[in-house]
Amino acid sequence: MAFVESDVAKKQEDKDMKKIWIMLILTLSCCFSAFAQIDANSRYYGASYEEIRELERRKEAGDAMAQYEYANYLYSKSSIKSSSTTDLVISMLYQKAANQNLPQAQVALGDWNYYGGIGIFKDVKDRDKAIEWYKKAAAQGYDVAIQKLRNLGIDWNNNYQPVNNSTTIALLSATSTSSTSYELRVGIKSPSQIRDKYVYVNGSLQRAIDVVKNDGFDMEIGQDVSLHEGNNTIRIEIINASGTTSKEFAVYVSTSTHSISPSEKRIALVIGISNYRNTSRLRNTINDANAMESKLRQCGFYVIKRTDLQTASEIQNVINEFGAQARNGYDVALFFYAGHGINYNNESWIVPTLASIQCAEQIPNVCANAGWIMDATSGVKNRIVIFDACRNLPGIKDCNNASRDIEGHITPGITSFRKGGGAFVAYACSQGETSGDGPIGGNGIYTGELLKMLDRPNMNILDVFSETATNVHNKTNATQNPWNTSAFYGKFIFNRQ
Repeated sequence: MAFVESDVAKKQEDKDMKKIWIMLILTLSCCFSAFAQIDANSRYYGASYEEIRELERRKEAGDAMAQYEYANYLYSKSSIKSSSTTDLVISMLYQKAANQNLPQAQVALGDWNYYGGIGIFKDVKDRDKAIEWYKKAAAQGYDVAIQKLRNLGIDWNNNYQPVNNSTTIALLSATSTSSTSYELRVGIKSPSQIRDKYVYVNGSLQRAIDVVKNDGFDMEIGQDVSLHEGNNTIRIEIINASGTTSKEFAVYVSTSTHSISPSEKRIALVIGISNYRNTSRLRNTINDANAMESKLRQCGFYVIKRTDLQTASEIQNVINEFGAQARNGYDVALFFYAGHGINYNNESWIVPTLASIQCAEQIPNVCANAGWIMDATSGVKNRIVIFDACRNLPGIKDCNNASRDIEGHITPGITSFRKGGGAFVAYACSQGETSGDGPIGGNGIYTGELLKMLDRPNMNILDVFSETATNVHNKTNATQNPWNTSAFYGKFIFNRQ
């Protein structure tokens, strides 16, 4: 009997301690520095204990609005500094509600990505991801999201266009002041009063902007910036009554001669897909996408990266948006894909994560046509398309005859597709072959060799991919044989130094 009583007492003590910890965590979770860009004026601020408990009950039951309101409630509590634990709670709640297509939460996540979150997320900013969340909310007719997109100069209907074409931005001059510092002179003409201005150099926002001349409508900026050897990107954003107008400049810097000159405006879309639900997962494709994103930025590209896209329509939307941006003044558009790819009836297809393919005739319904990338970037002077695909999709049958072998109609990998002029297309393997996924935690064999070539300065595009192909051929004992097709205009150098 004494043993039973002692056991009961121990269990009660454990319960009491658990309650104490729960109350401590809840207390910490409720005490944040207010985040100005997200609506922190929760209607639950100052609510009774019973009201908060009811909100928590609905939140735990998966109610999207309750998750969003509870996140706002936490923001409204700002007694102490935020912690990494509570920062994660806020992010998680908005994410859960946004994934249930609550437009208010989608806008909140857009703000979180555009302006930066709080605490550990304060300096984590992703303009492209913000736009993606704003568009999801705008697609539901949410006026707040539509206005935010207009302010960014973006039509919410997946078409990128400057809101006000009569606002002009020009790079007047760039003068060396030291071995790495340059003074930029930017001229702006605006039909309405300029409300705000932003200067980004190689993706980094410049904190202090020196206005040389300003009459409210026309402005000249004199900005001291640090530029590195080789290609650099300078982006100017101007906000006036019509929204945001932006312009990007690509410049090449030679630190040996202290000279600066225009270079091609470059943009890239990088897609990596790994976590397939209905076929084999790929261990290194996300690593490939991340490494290519970093390397292309170093080579002067403005890079948009997407990973684990779930459906063909999602891939098509991303490609269409990329194409619209590329056609808006870029000289070079590059597309890189790492993931499962397949060729069917002389068309190449990108396989999204949720694609379920039991028989071949389903492929056009659940996969993304690789030819979309050429259609979307039609009109750009030069296009570069790189496919590190596929890692094979076994077991696909004829829909009308499950016992029929369709090996002659369907092959792993990406083959040639319509390309038009001004294009260089690189394939990680020849038709009918597969592309090696490489060692765990590393890169695919093809991407790994390509990254090495991109490190080499002043190599022509033809030499980059020719040497990559040779190295892959040798490394795999001729089991993987990359090949290229080109209708490229002029000489192109990735890593100009």
